[in-house]
Amino acid sequence: FYALLAGIGCGHQGILLAPTEALARQHFETAQHWLRGSRVRAALLIGGSPKSARSAASRGELDLVIGTHALL
Repeated sequence: FYALLAGIGCGHQGILLAPTEALARQHFETAQHWLRGSRVRAALLIGGSPKSARSAASRGELDLVIGTHALL
């Protein structure tokens, strides 16, 4: 997670790929807790995510995207 934040701090987008939807949700909830009060824009991207979330991630509008194979 610290490596992701270092990359985000340098202006890059961070992606965390989890093997299951349940694990992706857990990682996202933990990240939300850790990032509370920060300016990092994070989102959860799973198979059932709306197209708007996918579009925001692909346009680079999000700093951190956590999800499953839907990221690919």
